[in-house]
Amino acid sequence: MTGDGINDIISGCYVADEEREKGIAYQHVIAGKADGSFEKATPIKAADGKPLILPGINGDDRYDRSRICTHPFACDWDGDGDLDLLVGNFQGTFYLAENIGSATSPSWKSQGEWIKGGDGKLLGRGQKKISKSAPFVIDWDGDGDLDILTGSGGGGAQWAENSGTRKQPSFNSFQQLIEKPKPVRRRFFESEEEILPSNRTHLWVADINGDGVHDLLLGDSVSYWRKKEGLSKEKFNQFITYWNAEHAEITKAWRELGPKPDKKSENYNQVSERSNKLHRKNMEHVTIESTGFVWLYLGQ
Repeated sequence: MTGDGINDIISGCYVADEEREKGIAYQHVIAGKADGSFEKATPIKAADGKPLILPGINGDDRYDRSRICTHPFACDWDGDGDLDLLVGNFQGTFYLAENIGSATSPSWKSQGEWIKGGDGKLLGRGQKKISKSAPFVIDWDGDGDLDILTGSGGGGAQWAENSGTRKQPSFNSFQQLIEKPKPVRRRFFESEEEILPSNRTHLWVADINGDGVHDLLLGDSVSYWRKKEGLSKEKFNQFITYWNAEHAEITKAWRELGPKPDKKSENYNQVSERSNKLHRKNMEHVTIESTGFVWLYLGQ
């Protein structure tokens, strides 16, 4: 990214501290050093000398989700020998910042373009399974052009086939590459082996086992509950039974209050207190783990 022949790391962010009021995210480069360590992250600058940002599909609307939660991927998009940037975002669309400099002295357009599908619509927009796009660009089907793969806020992996050419890409709508497993209807797990792939996925393509076929590494984000240390299994199982029944009753009670309940009513206060009581008991019995896993899918 810096043209010095040493590998760097690039990253987006949810929103830049400097632009929090405007709802704008920066792209960052963490420059590699000769000794294998890294410099402090700095914003990637566009050709105009300002931080490279996504312009926003809806203009300067601070609530425009196309400008936040960015995820850049460096690739030679136009085949001219230097690195361009394809950036995903919260909305699930894709923004291209072309490198108008060179491989050794990169300079990215301050006014890039939103990638469109073959139907003329923004790629990814309006598709139920695409949100929080995190692109990976590669010739997935081996036909000599670049396709787009992405994870999603909803989980799984999708790909958009390039039905055009290397120089003039044209993308079909995303299709499912890896389905998100059906959710397990429980929150309590005794071991990590019981957990399945979850939401907010990012992916990487590599030939992991050296057989010449693309494999997928899929990272996710998951929150799960496990037995609190020192609590007997018998008491934990009793609590699970209690929690499931009580949670179902509370959920039913909230639904009966309707979408706009009177927060001063006795019924509302009773259900609210019941919910708080269950939460307090939950903290006495479980430890909540918020983490993520990397899943390997071997190509065939």
